[in-house]
Amino acid sequence: MAKTRKPHQPHPPRKPAAPIDKVGVIVVEAWHAIRNGRDLQSVLAELFKLHAAAARARQHVLATIRVLCRRHVAILRALKAAGKNSIDDEIFCTAARLLTGSMKTDAAEAQSPHVPWRQFLQAEERIRAKPDLVINGGWPEPLAAALLQQFGDEAYTLDEALAQEPPLALRCNTLRGSRQELLARLIRQKLPATASELSATGIVMTEHANVFALSEFTAGWFELQDEASQLVAELLAPAKPGLWIDYCAGAGGKTLAIAALLANRGQIVACDLSARRMQELLRRARRAGAENIQPVVLPKGDPGAAPEIQPYAGKASRVLVDAPCSGSGALRRKPDIRLRFKGDELTRFPQLQLDILNAAAVLCASGGRMVYATCSVLREENEGVVERFVAKGDFEVEPVASILPEPLAKRVATSDGRFMRCLPHIHGTDGFFTAALRKK
Repeated sequence: MAKTRKPHQPHPPRKPAAPIDKVGVIVVEAWHAIRNGRDLQSVLAELFKLHAAAARARQHVLATIRVLCRRHVAILRALKAAGKNSIDDEIFCTAARLLTGSMKTDAAEAQSPHVPWRQFLQAEERIRAKPDLVINGGWPEPLAAALLQQFGDEAYTLDEALAQEPPLALRCNTLRGSRQELLARLIRQKLPATASELSATGIVMTEHANVFALSEFTAGWFELQDEASQLVAELLAPAKPGLWIDYCAGAGGKTLAIAALLANRGQIVACDLSARRMQELLRRARRAGAENIQPVVLPKGDPGAAPEIQPYAGKASRVLVDAPCSGSGALRRKPDIRLRFKGDELTRFPQLQLDILNAAAVLCASGGRMVYATCSVLREENEGVVERFVAKGDFEVEPVASILPEPLAKRVATSDGRFMRCLPHIHGTDGFFTAALRKK
């Protein structure tokens, strides 16, 4: 006897998802771009312009991206623990917005009703309760192990500080006027500006402001520069004019600080592998009124072979090597660096840094000073490189405590006084390391 077929029972109509809002659109597009290797700052500049995002929306976007970059492993685990295995960019970004508070649970359920968001939040809370630099910090295992070995339990405090949004730091360009004059100008415009504690030319904005729209920026009164980065120029002092070389100048932040320190006296040779960055340096120099800078584009592969640099061999009284590094100390400003960590930074960067130091050392005159700087918190890129370099015998470490003013040295010098180390959870700056090396 043939079975009678049951009448087709239609599924209940699925509630349509709520449309994604502007913050969500920008976050999803930015997350997709930086996971594919794009630089976060350039991506956000494009997206904010395209979507005409208001200041409040921008803050929500930045907060969400920070959480995504730092806690992407934890978010993935929490979603899977809640039973969600098929995860696209929109779900990932909604999860991060829940964690920042820029989206409420009801709104997330309306937008993605097929995701158990309340179970996700419970799972995320359990994961967060366990200190883990790999899961909750987004560090690859080799870097997490190096941090724990170097800092112990302080590594967790450091990681938390590196996840926070940094203050807006300005360096007053003393070629245009004094810090007090610039402060007075900013305060007259009711801007939240105060003198920084460490740098003699630094100003900190206690609230964010669009400083690029100020006439003082257009007139070259200041540059945006982290306070620890500003201190590097002070280690090149005393400011006697002569030949100074910025061997890894980039777009010229420290080059311009040197020009101001020298009050446009002497000669500064600014070197970089990128012609585009050299053009940007010249543009900034014109705005700042820096007139003693000569740009040199170095050839890739063998920078020391550049004919433009060879006449300076053995003649520079000061050489700055702001070396390429992992950027582990700059995560507050560039949270997307976490996504680019591969785990080989502990070997790849130290060798590159040592090679650059050896190439730059040829330019330094006898008795001259070479300053080595990184925005890394990792010992392998800092003390480790310096120790290998001075082992050759041509240079010796000059204790920074003997160069910097005593009150400043007490705050930023390592316990033995040899190096400068700034850390976000101690100094409120980016993570920065600097060593002064004297050529015998």
